Order: sequence, then C-alpha cells, then structure tokens
Amino acid sequence: MNSNLPQYLLESGVCLAAFYLLYLVALRKETSFQYNRFYLLAAVAISFLLPLLQLPLLPQQTAASFQPIVSQLAPFVIYASAEDAAEISRGISWPNIVLMVYAIGCCFFIYRFLHQLYGLYQFIRQHQTEITRWNGISLINTNGRFSTFSFLNYIFWNNSQPLNQAEREQVLQHEAVHVRQGHSFDMLFLELLQIVFWFNPLLLLYKKALISTHEFIADAQVLRQADRQAYAHLLAKQVCLKMEFAIGNYFNKSLTLKRMKMIQTQKHHTSFARKIAALPLLACLLFVFSCDSLAEEPNDLQEITVKGFPSEQAIKTPEFPGGEKEMLKFMGRNMRYPKEAQADKIVGYVVIQATVDEKGKLGNYKTVQAPGQVLEQAVITTLNKMPAWEPALQNGKAIPSTYLFTVNFLIKGEDKEISESAKPDLESITGQLSAQAPKQPVYVASDIVVVGYGVSKVK
Repeated sequence: MNSNLPQYLLESGVCLAAFYLLYLVALRKETSFQYNRFYLLAAVAISFLLPLLQLPLLPQQTAASFQPIVSQLAPFVIYASAEDAAEISRGISWPNIVLMVYAIGCCFFIYRFLHQLYGLYQFIRQHQTEITRWNGISLINTNGRFSTFSFLNYIFWNNSQPLNQAEREQVLQHEAVHVRQGHSFDMLFLELLQIVFWFNPLLLLYKKALISTHEFIADAQVLRQADRQAYAHLLAKQVCLKMEFAIGNYFNKSLTLKRMKMIQTQKHHTSFARKIAALPLLACLLFVFSCDSLAEEPNDLQEITVKGFPSEQAIKTPEFPGGEKEMLKFMGRNMRYPKEAQADKIVGYVVIQATVDEKGKLGNYKTVQAPGQVLEQAVITTLNKMPAWEPALQNGKAIPSTYLFTVNFLIKGEDKEISESAKPDLESITGQLSAQAPKQPVYVASDIVVVGYGVSKVK
C-alpha cells in the first residue's frame, strides 16, 4: 500500500463499496442470516486491513537488477525569498483546515458515543434496586421513558406497553437473542470505526444492514415457537414507539416493514455459490491493492552503464529538459518553504519516490520520508509542475524508471544537527527499490537544501 493516507482511504473505500455491492446483489434477500452477519463484519474488517498488506506474488529476482545511479553534483541550496522572511503568516493552510475538520468530527462522534454509554450507565445505576432476572439476563423497567431494547447483558423493558403475557414473552425472547449472540459487540465495533472514519458514508450502509440482519436473526429464533401472523401483528404494534440509545438493539426499528416481509418468507438454504462469491472478489482486491509487482525473469541482454556512457544494449538515463542542472534551476524557481512550516520550525529531510513513465511523465509519488505533511506536499506540488522528461531508454525503447528526490529543509540560524540526525539512508532505500522492481532502474537526484527564516505567527 502507498504510505499516502488519501490513497489508503480510497483503497479501503473501494473495498467497502465492492463488498457491499456483492451483499446487495447476492446476499441481502437470503435467509442465511448468521452467514450475512459474519459476511458484513468480515467485509468491514478486511476492507480496512487489506490495503495495509503487501504480498509478493513471486520471489524477487535480483540477478539482473539495475544498480542505482546517484548524482555526483553538490547539494543545491535554495533560500526562501526576502518577502517570505518579512511576511507574517496570517492564514491557516488547507492541510490544517482539513485536519481541524477531521478532529472536530472525531470529537463529535466520541462525545456522542461516550454520552450514550454514560446515559446507559446512569440509568442502570439509578434503577439498580429495580433490576430483576429473566432467564439469566438482567431486566430493567423503563416505565415508558423509551422503548424496549437490549445492550450487553441487559434488557431495558418498556413496561408501559399494552401487551398480553404471550406478547411480552415474545418480545423478551427476541431481545434475549440479541444478548446471547453478542449483537451489542457488533454495534460497538462499528461505532468505534465510525469515530475514526466518520466521513465515510459506506459505514452507515453497513451499520444499517447489520442492524437489519440482527433483527432478522432474532425474529427467526422467536418464530421457531411463535405463530407468524400473530408475531407480525406484534411488530405492527411497536412501530410508533420511540428510541433513545442508538447503540442498543431495539425491538422496534424503522425496518419493521422489512421484518414483516421477511418473516413471511419461507426459510431456504443459501446456495454454496452465493456464499463463496466473496472469495473471487477478495482475490481480485488482494491482487489490485496488496500484491507487489510480478517479478519478471532476468534478461541476459540487459546491462546498465553506471558512469553514464551507454553501450549498444545499455540503459539511457531519463533526463529533465536541458539536463539535471536545468532541473535544479527549475526547483530553485518553484520550490517554496511553506510559511506555516517556517513558523512552526518544521525542519528535516523529505524524500519522494517518483516514476518517470514511458512517456516521460513524472507521477506515482510515494513519500519515503518526511517530517510533516506540509513539507511533503510542498515538494510534491513542485514536482507536479515539472514538464515532461525524456524517458529512460533500453535498446531504443522507452521504459519506466524510478527517481528519488531529496530535499532538506533548514531554518537559518537553527542547529543543523536537528535535520542531520534524520538524514535518510539512500543506499538502503535504493537497495530496497531495486530488490522490489529489479527491471526498473533507480536514479537519485542531487540533494536540494531549502533554507527558511522562521517567520512568526500573529494571532
């Protein structure tokens, strides 16, 4: 997986969407409710874990790997403009705005989650002396404050309902299924994920589907002993009752009509093909998001001339228009030391891995090292402005190549050891890249040093 957070969120979102689409097409109308529960929980967990995996397809071949070529030019120094040194940073950068919005969202969902838990705790504490036991489960009367629901090992019973004894037993049996099968833990799992990924609407769809599945499971258990028509009538009587705690499993839900329709559906076994339909999808997602590139067999004809004098069968180095010196001039004209980073005295090395494709386009950026997202984005923004390169050539044919850009951000007058202590091990980095993609040459550009002045902020 790319270390870039937006790419991780995109990949996990694609996985969530793919698994949910399969659920809608193949499983939603099936009566294998326990399997559906397992599928929904597993789909969510896999979607967030799968993009983090890296699975090699075949052992990497190293016999024909290219040796990295490192520029021999001295470090190129860029000074922040005098205007930057004098100007006071007044605004808030977009990355900080996004981070602030994300933090506010997390705080809201944390507050909502803890508020509900605390509300339940307070209610249980206030009615501690009134708790009774029903079939080994703690039963608390709500006296009409909110409708019947269950949470963990508690059933909160709305004793103001106009139910006869048989109906009361059916409702309690329904809630007991939620308690004994641990449905509350499913909901807690999704609630915790929603705190972190609150901006992802797909989690709401999974939550809604899981709630429906919980209700279908409990209904199916009750219907083993109850009459279908009588139970459907009981569901209809519950529609207008209110809910208080979103993390509980309620006997009454807005999906009552779906439940009434489902209890009239004759139970049937889900076909084996539908149950294993997720496996091909999982394999495809693993291949797309988690597998390293397939290593090719070594080719004895491939060589590389390290000193830059290509032979008939050697690799021609990719080149910025006009050569590396022109590239450094371009960086000098376009590279900026963000004022917010200067104000916060953020210093250190940024190492960006980029690919020069067959058409000479620079892209596929991967952050190898960065002291902060602001500096990382400053380097990538500059690289994005570059014109098309001359691609690497092998026997006259354009091939993709990897380029490493190292930019060292310093504050004038500050201790340089702060940055030197985090100096990247380029030899190790290039060695790993060569091992991962032995057929793709690796090049290291000259070091670039950007010197800032440490502007101050005004409140």
